[in-house]
Order: sequence, then structure tokens, then C-alpha cells
Amino acid sequence: MSEEYTDGDEVEVLDEETDDDAGEIMQDVGIRRKMTSAVATNVQRCLVLGTRAITKKDRHLIHDIYNLLPHSRGHNKVKIKNGLATVMSELCEMHKCNTSVLLDARKKGTTMWVGQYPNGPSVTFLLRNVATTAELKMTGNCLKYSRPILHFDHEFTTHPHLRIVQTLLSMVFGTPKDHPKSKPFIDHIFSFFYYDGHVWFRNYQIASDSNNAQDLIEIGPRFVLYPLAIFDGYYGGPLLWKNATNIPNMAPTNHQDRKADAYRARQDAKARRSEINASLPPIPDADPLDAIFQ
Repeated sequence: MSEEYTDGDEVEVLDEETDDDAGEIMQDVGIRRKMTSAVATNVQRCLVLGTRAITKKDRHLIHDIYNLLPHSRGHNKVKIKNGLATVMSELCEMHKCNTSVLLDARKKGTTMWVGQYPNGPSVTFLLRNVATTAELKMTGNCLKYSRPILHFDHEFTTHPHLRIVQTLLSMVFGTPKDHPKSKPFIDHIFSFFYYDGHVWFRNYQIASDSNNAQDLIEIGPRFVLYPLAIFDGYYGGPLLWKNATNIPNMAPTNHQDRKADAYRARQDAKARRSEINASLPPIPDADPLDAIFQ
């Protein structure tokens, strides 16, 4: 094959690859893909999001949970107008998710909802003592989207309502088998402990030293969940269990509440300063002769 130019010179051009060579290359690629691909038998998707007015720390916690779960799906912050169950059902249907984790900002603190779509059940917690991965300066590390071990202590088997909580948390934090994003080995563990009426979450790396002795090194994030209620439906429905104890005091998370607390603190400081000034002895009057002898 040749190509002529206006000045009369001829330049030889190499022939392109034939269709047979391209077919052989594509066949080799197809064979390699068939040998390395695996079909996910447990199709699980978890929707992770938050409502408006959540704090910066809660937003970072959502990002950490999203990075821990290979089967998670993200969404922008939502504003609840037509009911919590209606909005979450539409979002789960849009993202094709069967579980969800929602951080809802309330006046008494941030609540975490965990539910199974579409028929439930669902549980709501009061979120406390949040420490994200960015602020936790831990020495542990693990590969992103590697398969974790789920550990629940013995208390989850002794209380009936905690069995439902264990099932929902297992569906959310358990990596589906043969998930495309998951890694084929285990190097960290998700631990759930029930103590003092709270569910404590910790993430540890499984490390080995030179003597093949295994040790646990905390990675983060960490948070504490206080169970409030369990519902039979998805984000609502008949009440299966309710916490009879009082809700622990929480720092206000609303922006207006924080501004009100700051204003009251300034007024208290001003009142204390006025009391101190009133208790001091009076300032003596200036001597008129001081202006003469300068």
C-alpha cells in the first residue's frame, strides 16, 4: 500500500493488523476474563446517607462507613418532608438497595436508623461518642474493601431485641460473597460489644509479628449506639420494642441551639464580671495638684 504526494515522492506505509490477529487478541482477553470473573450470589446493597443539619463529624462518619462497605451506595443529604418511610423507600428503590443507614439530626442528638427494605424491620439508635478515622491517630491499617470478620459478644444472644439488632447490623456491615469490589482475603474485624445499655463499635486490624503471633490494632472509626426502638416495618410500622430507660443527655447539634448556648454563656460571663467589679473598692478621686507638678 502506498500514498502519493504532490512533489512526486512516494512513501511506503505499513499494513495494519489483520482482522484475524485482532480476533485472536480479543479471544485471549475473553478467556482471561472468564477465568478470573466470579458471580456474586448474595446481591446486597446498602444506602448510606444523612439528613440536613447534621454536624461535620457526622458527615465524616458517613464517609467512613461508605469507605468501609464495598456494597454501599451514597446519596446527597435529604430533607424529610413527606415522612421518613416514604422518602427512604423512594431512595432505596432508585438505588436498588435492600438495606440503608440514615443519620438524622435531632435536637437531642443525632439518631442512626438501620432498616431492611422493603418490609423491615428497622431500628433507631442514638449516636454518641463519634470518633472518625481522620481524627483517630491509630497505627492500624487495612486494605480498602477487604472482607471483615463480624464479631458480636455474648450479650447479643441473651436479649431478644438484640438478636434483631445483630441481624440488621450483620446485613449492613457484612460483605456479600464474591462482590466485585471486595478483596479475597481478611485483614480486619468489625467488633460489636453490648455494655451499659449501649452498642460499642470498633474496627481492628489483624496483624502478625515475626513469630506469627496475631494481634489486634485499632483502625477506626469508632462510635456508640444507644438503642431507642425497633419497628416491624421499614422506618416505621408496629412497635416491637422500646427502650424504657431515659434517654441520656446529649450536646445540642442544632445550629440555633448552639448559638443560644453561646449567648447564654456570654450573658453569664457579663453578670459575673459585674459582680466582681461591684465587690472591688472604689477608685480614689484624682488629686488636682497632680496636673501642676508633672
